[in-house]
Amino acid sequence: MEKKVAPVKPNEVTGLKQQAIPAAVIESFNTLIIQNFKSGSARVVQKDVEKLIIERGISRQDIYQKNWMDIEDIYRKNGWDVKYRSPCYDEDFNPYFTFSTKTK
Repeated sequence: MEKKVAPVKPNEVTGLKQQAIPAAVIESFNTLIIQNFKSGSARVVQKDVEKLIIERGISRQDIYQKNWMDIEDIYRKNGWDVKYRSPCYDEDFNPYFTFSTKTK
């Protein structure tokens, strides 16, 4: 008999995504959030977190093919206000995430 499979529910996606992302990715973000946290927020530069993840044994190819940098919803579900900023065609800076404590 074939196993029944149900469609994923919208409220389950973030939790399931978190389970699919390797611990090394979350650990790398956590490390940089802690290192850079001051006055209620932390800026995490994408190339810095990428470097840490690679040092923990995950390939750059896997990071981007599997969308493991898309962690905003996971951190939002855990109490953070998260913004991602990357340059437009006429700007020149390294993309970064800003993690801020949510205000009520």
